[in-house]
This record gives sequence, C-alpha cells and structure tokens, in this order.
Amino acid sequence: MISSSCFEKPTSPTYGEVFFSDESKLISLFEMSFPQKDTLALDTGWQYLGADSIPGMEQPIPEFTSEGEAVTLPHKLVLPNHSLWYSWKGNLDGGVLFLDGDDGAQLWVNGERVPRSADGEFYRIEHEEEVQLIVRVINNAVSGGLKKAFWMAESSYLKWMTDRKELLDSLLLNRKIELLTDSGLKVQLLELDQKDRVEKLADYPIMMTEPIIILGSNGEPFLRWQSEKGGESIIGRETGEKYSVSSKDGIFTFPIEFGEVYMIWIQQGKSLFGPFHFNQAEPADQIRLAIWGDSQGGWKTFNKISQEIASQNPDFSLGLGDLVNNGSQPFVYSRFLQVASQMNAPQILIPGNHDYDGFYEDLIAKEMERHLFLPGQKRFGFQILGSVGVLALDPNVNFPVSIPKGTEQQILMDSILTSETWSNLRWKVIAIHQPPYSQGWPGYHGELSIRETLEPYFHRGLIDFVIAGHTHDYERLTLNFSGNSVHFLIVGGAGGGLEPKDKSSDYPKMDRVIKEHHFGILDFGKDSFNLRVFNLEGEIIDQFIEEE
Repeated sequence: MISSSCFEKPTSPTYGEVFFSDESKLISLFEMSFPQKDTLALDTGWQYLGADSIPGMEQPIPEFTSEGEAVTLPHKLVLPNHSLWYSWKGNLDGGVLFLDGDDGAQLWVNGERVPRSADGEFYRIEHEEEVQLIVRVINNAVSGGLKKAFWMAESSYLKWMTDRKELLDSLLLNRKIELLTDSGLKVQLLELDQKDRVEKLADYPIMMTEPIIILGSNGEPFLRWQSEKGGESIIGRETGEKYSVSSKDGIFTFPIEFGEVYMIWIQQGKSLFGPFHFNQAEPADQIRLAIWGDSQGGWKTFNKISQEIASQNPDFSLGLGDLVNNGSQPFVYSRFLQVASQMNAPQILIPGNHDYDGFYEDLIAKEMERHLFLPGQKRFGFQILGSVGVLALDPNVNFPVSIPKGTEQQILMDSILTSETWSNLRWKVIAIHQPPYSQGWPGYHGELSIRETLEPYFHRGLIDFVIAGHTHDYERLTLNFSGNSVHFLIVGGAGGGLEPKDKSSDYPKMDRVIKEHHFGILDFGKDSFNLRVFNLEGEIIDQFIEEE
C-alpha cells in the first residue's frame, strides 16, 4: 500500500466477468488427452512387488523376496498409509514417461532415481535399451495404487506441450474478446488477425478469479486473486483511497482488517474490474461457521455447495482439505478460488492428501502454497473467531500422515492447546483433513496416529470439536473422555465421489452416517451451539443442538 488519493470510480469494468466465471466455455482446457503418434500405454507387464510403511520420502529400493504378482493398470489396493511398489521390464526408447499414482509416485530406471518434471507427473527416460522401471506409489488415503503409465517419444511430448500452450493462448484470447464490455474495442479486434489481437489486448489483462478473503495461518485476513499475468495492480476503494499491489506471477495479495466493509475496484494496465463487495465480520460471541470438505474436483457439485453456503450468510468458512483432486494439475487452484469466492465468506483452508498430489518428492505442495497461502507461512496455524478457537493441523506434511512428537507442528500444537488463551476460549475446535474416527469408508476406521496424538487433550477437556473430511460422507459422533464430551464431525461431501451407500466399516459405530453431498452450518453462541447439515437442495439432513 503506497498511496492514498482520489480514485475515479469507473463507469463499468473492462471485462464483464473473470476468466473462470463460466467453465462451460473452457472444457477443452482441462482435458488430458495424450498424443497418438510415437506413444505407448503401459497398461500390462507390471508386477506388484509389495508394500511397506517405512516413514519418510527418501528411501532406497527394498529387497523383494519374489518377482511379485502380475497386475494390469489401473491397480488399487485398500492399504492406507503405505508405499506400494511396482516393476516393469521392457524396451523403451528415450522419451518421457507419465505416471499417475494415487497419491503420488517416485521412479527408478535401472536402479537410478529419476526426478519428476516441473511440468507435472512426467519423467525423462534417457536409456535406449531394455529398462527396468521401479515405481513407488505413495498411498496416503485408504485405497491407492498405480493407475496409469504412458510413454511418449520426446518429439511427441514436445509437440503435445506446444499444442496445449497454443490451446491455452487461443482460449485466453477468445475469452477476453467475448467478455469485453467495450463494444467498439471488440469490433476493432474482430477486424485484426490473431497476432495483432494479442498485441492489442496485451495492455488489457484479464482477472482469472474474483478476489476472495483468506485467513492466513497467523490469523490475519488477506484478499487473494489471480490475474492473467504479474505486474502492478491498483486497488481503489469507494472511500477514495488507492493502493498499489505487485505480483511476479499473477497471484495477488492485499492485506485487510477485520470488521471493515469494502467496496473495491481493481485496475491492472488498461483493465478495470469491479465493484467487489466484502463485509468482513468482526469476530464476536455469536459466530456462524460454514464447514465443508473434499470438493475434490467435483466442480458442478462444489459450485452448488458454494452458492448454498452463501445463502446461509456465514461469518467464516472452513474447508477441510482435498480442495482439489490433484494439486499439480494446471488451473485446479484457479478453478477452486473462483468457485469458493461465491461463498462470500472469509476462508480457513486445511490441506488434504490430494492437495499434495504430484509433490511427493519433498512434500512441498508448491501450487497449493502459491495460490492459497502466504509466502513463508506454515500450513497449520491458530485462528481466534470471537469465542471460537480453531487450531488447523496438517498431518500431510509427513508420510505416513501423522504429527510426530518433537516436530515443529507438534510443539506448536501442544503450546497452543495448553495455553491460557486456548483455555479461556468457550469453543475449542481442531480442524484437520484425516479424521480420528470414521465408519462410512469400507476398510477405514479413522487415523490411529491422529487419535493417539489428540486423545490426551480430550481427557483434559481441551478440545470440544474435531472437524474433518477425507471420508466422502457426513458422519457425527460424540464421545466422553474423563467426563469431557468431544464431538467428532466429518463433512466430506462437497464434490468428490460419495462412499458406497450399502457398505460401511464394522467400527467405530458413529451416531450418524449420511452418504449425500452436503455442507454444515455451525452456529456458536456464548453457551450453546446449533449444527445444521444441508444437502444440495438446501434441505436439513441432520441437526444437533447443545445448550447449557
């Protein structure tokens, strides 16, 4: 923020909408079709070698006692928090290998580790002879395995990447022309060839997403939006102030204060956007919290969920992880930001295992961090929302998922949960992706490591709620620990595929299990709470009230 001067209120924005406002116009952008020439689908010839639960991302190839079991792809096993190992032998020329492993993959070629490409799940094959591929698939969910392997000649890969770049450029240009509000400029552009159109619109960058309020892990709110390109943007407020915000990569951040009502315009180059309205609630004794999780690429459903949440006028929104389906795919977080912006509420966003997909070399989810968090901040942190404390945890920073003793996260967690500040809060909430208890996912009972980490605090009356996702349904359970009630909620139905309705685990016995897409509204009062859970039609499917 560098200046305060009169901002001339624009009569209309340069573009009628942001780039991702209507995804029906952009379907081809998200299709993952591989080239046909000089390619080979490696669906057969694989051996499943076995599994281990050795912690950490760096480990040598294990010594296997047998050649393994012959499998075809896709291959999945119910084996949570394990590394699954595969081998393949055959002739491959030099080229590029695409690997799709749930949740992530690592590759060795003839015993040598091959790093993942910065472009995605692509690995360069230098050998031009018989090769042995060893693949480690990291399963941080319940079921996982190697889903797809695809080889491309170098020339085919480069052409495919060029074609995708040209597709993006074409979509970007056509979308910008379509959304222009200046009819005179639009007529001029239609009379030019494509190169001249691009040059003419270079000074008119388009916003990819609308601004959204996010609460950083330090509890401070900020506005976040994505533009077509980096540079300088000018924020103009209705009150006349003008602020300059810069970005190198098109991800813009503008810090704001609690309790202020904003009407802003955003100017970049010759483009004007807005007005955008924000009513940033001041945390108080009465808090309405929207809770949801596992939007996970179900964009049509998540769009509906976001609109329904907005109709409930929440003060804050809590997203419980698996915000996207594969965190390394292009534009997934751009799409997420645009859909979530419709909730019209400040967001507290919790990472899930799928948000780390594609980044299992070092468990640093670069795209998630770039789009959703502030530089240098941790993915776990503490928020105070009036009478409600929310401690956000991220066990996905470790493999297998856990919060080991002595780690920075565990030390921070303990210092907060045993602090006077936490003790004085009326409502104490743990927000985490993987639940300590779950019944609706066949073969899954919740995370033992999370139960063992949190249970001592349950007995001391230091936690009232544990709210999670991961299981794609709604679940509720209340347990008593040394006279202290703890409410466990799973709200994993914001878009991902639902768990099978006719199958569940034998234990634990949850109080409610409902397998519908849904979201929750938690109204916290000074001495009471009211939980309502809604389906896609806005109907209440569960309600739970506690009063004192």
